[in-house]
Amino acid sequence: MRKNRRKHAGIWMAWLLVMAIVLSPGSAYAVGGAGVSENDIRAEEENWPDGPEIVGQSAFLLEANSGMVLYTKNENETRYPASITKIVTSLVVLEHCDNLQEDVTFSHAAVTDIEDGGHHWDYKEGEILTVEQCLYAFLLESVNECGYALAEHVAGSVSAFADMMNEKAAEVGCTNTHFNNPHGLNDESHTTTAHDMGLLFWAALQNEDFYRIDSATSYTIPAAEGRTAGHQLTMHHKMMLSGSEYYYDGVKAGKTGYTSVAKNTLLTYAERDGMQLVCVVMKSDGGGVIYNDTKKLLDYGFDNFRMKDLTAVSQNFCNGLNAGYPMPLIVDGSSAIVLPKDISEVTMKFVAADNSDAEGTVGRVQFCSGGTVLTSQPVRLMRAEEASLTAPVVSESELAASEAASASDSDSAVTSESETAAVSDSESQPETTAGRMTVTTDAKNSGHGILFWILIVLMVLLVLVATYWFIIQAVKRHRRKMRRRRRQQRARERSGRDYR
Repeated sequence: MRKNRRKHAGIWMAWLLVMAIVLSPGSAYAVGGAGVSENDIRAEEENWPDGPEIVGQSAFLLEANSGMVLYTKNENETRYPASITKIVTSLVVLEHCDNLQEDVTFSHAAVTDIEDGGHHWDYKEGEILTVEQCLYAFLLESVNECGYALAEHVAGSVSAFADMMNEKAAEVGCTNTHFNNPHGLNDESHTTTAHDMGLLFWAALQNEDFYRIDSATSYTIPAAEGRTAGHQLTMHHKMMLSGSEYYYDGVKAGKTGYTSVAKNTLLTYAERDGMQLVCVVMKSDGGGVIYNDTKKLLDYGFDNFRMKDLTAVSQNFCNGLNAGYPMPLIVDGSSAIVLPKDISEVTMKFVAADNSDAEGTVGRVQFCSGGTVLTSQPVRLMRAEEASLTAPVVSESELAASEAASASDSDSAVTSESETAAVSDSESQPETTAGRMTVTTDAKNSGHGILFWILIVLMVLLVLVATYWFIIQAVKRHRRKMRRRRRQQRARERSGRDYR
């Protein structure tokens, strides 16, 4: 009976010790073996913040540093862009003009083919501005003649330039955009979407000259020979102007737009706390309304989300994917992502690439929350020169052993439906298996501080109790052993036998 009690007590103590280790917060950082198809950094979907109600018919809010879309409203509905078209015109011009001081001569068509109501300066045929001066007038004050003249200067004709604009849109990834002119005045076949304009605006902001010009709040074009008069330009985007009632701290660049058909359209770029927000609002009735809509969206982005740099963690994750590849894998780019402030964990998964991907790219690591892909980064083979500096090349024997281990472990991998979600460019691609790793964000560490310390104390107490119990059992076993020896010794003495 005593033996059974001791046996049961030992089992209970071992069970408590195991539970203490499993429940310990430290286990949130444990890395397991191969065979699990995702890196579980789970997110609470109900913590995703609700977006604001806005008047504009279409909207798109992008955190550009991470590529994460924070808010959408009818983002793929076809709309007339009006003058926000000008950011695409400007980007194409900048990519095809090496010298911004080149002279641009205004043709007869440039000064006469602008419909009534379109913003213009009443320039005369033959007048001259530089490319840079045209761009300032075009982006700050939407001077339509400048767009017409720039199109002719770069491509020879407006139609040829429109083809260049459409090529650029396709290059950026737009799928519902078609441009027919450089200025955005009414044209039934000149349409785009809030989503596509967000992509185009961010592409334009990557151009240093575009950002320099579009972030200016004022500019002076002096009077000169061949020019009717000088001009003092002021940015039309009121959220950039410190004296405006719509001024918004952090707004760095943008473009306004309006036609009777398109209604108000607005592009806005803002920076704060390491976040880079690209905001698009289209088809809104009234300038004040569209500024208020944009403010709501920017507030939503800055107040509800935060940056989280998972570059080191994602690289560690990729280190577990090396089996089957001739070189180590690395994440190509930063793994900084944006998370809702209340979300404590996210999920990382690897999705293999097909043969159409760039040479050396083997797939993408996805960052997911509640089954939704937030963003992804390409994963590529480490180049030979990088490997010589950072890590040794895996030998053939090690590679074969890793492949065998991976193959045997992968049979037991289980993936739920929510874990198989993939981004649009890789939905049909197979998922590979990789090590399991859990990463806790700052929100979880701060939001569950009390639970963290309770578990730590519990674990320590259980370990101490278990240690004490094992010591007591060891002492008891030693005493029983000594008693047996004494009894045996007395028995030998009575029988007179020597048991040496």
